[in-house]
Amino acid sequence: MSTQNSGYTYGAAHVLQKGAFIVLGDNPNVIQFQFNPESLTRTLKRVTPSVSGDSSGESDESTPSNLKTNSFLGESMKIVLLLDGYEDSTDGGVLPLLSAIEQLLNPVDSTQGSTAADYRDPPREILEVIFVWGGERILPVKITSIEVEETDFSPSLVPIRAKVTIGMEMLIPDVTKDLSSKMVAAYQQNQNKRDSWAQNYYQNTVTSLPSIADQYTE
Repeated sequence: MSTQNSGYTYGAAHVLQKGAFIVLGDNPNVIQFQFNPESLTRTLKRVTPSVSGDSSGESDESTPSNLKTNSFLGESMKIVLLLDGYEDSTDGGVLPLLSAIEQLLNPVDSTQGSTAADYRDPPREILEVIFVWGGERILPVKITSIEVEETDFSPSLVPIRAKVTIGMEMLIPDVTKDLSSKMVAAYQQNQNKRDSWAQNYYQNTVTSLPSIADQYTE
C-alpha cells in the first residue's frame, strides 16, 4: 500500500503527519491542521537586532566595507489552510477552529509584570507559537498576518468552509528578548537540523566540476 502526493510515491511505512501550531503560555493548546497545506512559502533574509529587542528585518550590509556582521538568518513563512465543517456534528461549522486560529494573532496580557502599574494595567505581548511541520522542522514563530476567505455557508450564514492564509516569522533568541526556554530549544533544534541536512548534502553529493572546485576546497 502506498500514498500518492504530487507524483511522489511513499511506502506503507510512511505515516501521514499533520502540521500543527502549539500555543505556549499559561494554558498551552494545540491546533492541528485538518488538511496539510499543499505548499509552504518560505523567505530567508538577514535580520539585525533593533534597540527595542525585536527584529528589524533589515540589513545594513548593502555596501559593506568588510564581511563582518551582527545579523542572523531570519525566515518568514506563509501557508494556506483549508477548513471544512461539513462533517462537524455541531452547528458552528468552522467557526470554532477559525476562531482558535484567529486568536493566534491576538496579544494577551503579560503575567510577568514587575511593577504595581504592570499589575493594574498588564502589558500586552504576542503569543509564543511553535509551528510543527513534520519532525524535521519545528520552529518558534510569531503569527504576523491572517487572511480569511469564507467560501460556503449554512442557511444561518455560519461559515462551513474557509481558506485561511497565515503569515508567520521565525523568532530568534539573539534578536527577540525574553523568549521562553521552549521557544529557545525549538530554535536551536531547528538550526542544528538545518546544519545537519546541509552537511548531509555536502558529504553525499559528487560535484560535476572537480577541477574547478578543487582550487577552492583544498
